[in-house]
Amino acid sequence: VHQVPLHNMTGLKILNVSYNTLESIPRNTFPKLYELHTVDLSHNKLQSIWNGVFQSLFSLRFLNLSHNDMETIKGSTFGALHTLLEMDLSHNRISDINKASLARCASLRTLTLRNNSISQLFQLSLSLAHLDLSQNAISLIPPLTTWPSMNSLLSLDLSHNLLGDSLERGAFSNLLTLQRLNLGGNNITRPPWESYISLSTLQYIYLQDNQLTHLNRGAFGRLPVVFELNLANNNIHNISERAFEGLLQLLILNLTSNNITSIPNGAFQGQ
Repeated sequence: VHQVPLHNMTGLKILNVSYNTLESIPRNTFPKLYELHTVDLSHNKLQSIWNGVFQSLFSLRFLNLSHNDMETIKGSTFGALHTLLEMDLSHNRISDINKASLARCASLRTLTLRNNSISQLFQLSLSLAHLDLSQNAISLIPPLTTWPSMNSLLSLDLSHNLLGDSLERGAFSNLLTLQRLNLGGNNITRPPWESYISLSTLQYIYLQDNQLTHLNRGAFGRLPVVFELNLANNNIHNISERAFEGLLQLLILNLTSNNITSIPNGAFQGQ
């Protein structure tokens, strides 16, 4: 399929044209499809989307554009899609996202941008609950200026980026309700506890597949409601007494595939 003629299909509710050879979505592709709530255009060859092409879809809730060849998201690519709940842009070639291009989706709850070439963060919809930016090229998160004060974001996946030890105090301080933070696979050499120390709701921290070697006393700061800490596949060989001090509710600790030869008696004191 190279084109999708949809005229006179006014009762259409779900459109799935995945696994085809579509290269573009021209203007007026979706005429008067007021009941259409799900569009799956994944696994095509899309390189461009006409500005505002989805604007006429007043019931659109789920949009899948994953596994295509898009490189740029312009300011008016999506416009104000007020009913959209989930958007999947993963597995494209996206490197350029206009700063405010996705912020006007006022009801957006889940945004997936996994496996692209994104190096800089952009303005987010305040309604977001789940954001996946894994497998990109993000190397820096400037403290305090990156995120607006977000009262809805529950999970943030930044795994397999290029963060290294760049995370500073307050990098995530405006994520007021964050529960799950994934920083795996970023070549981190020391626990970046200062970046998330103010997150009183954080419950799950993933630091697997990094380059951690030492866990000093209070290595993770005081995080009273963290239930799970994943430190698998690092190079940890030295754990100090009271290394896990401050993790008062810790239930799951994963230290598999490290270089640990002994754990001091006091490593878990102060929990």
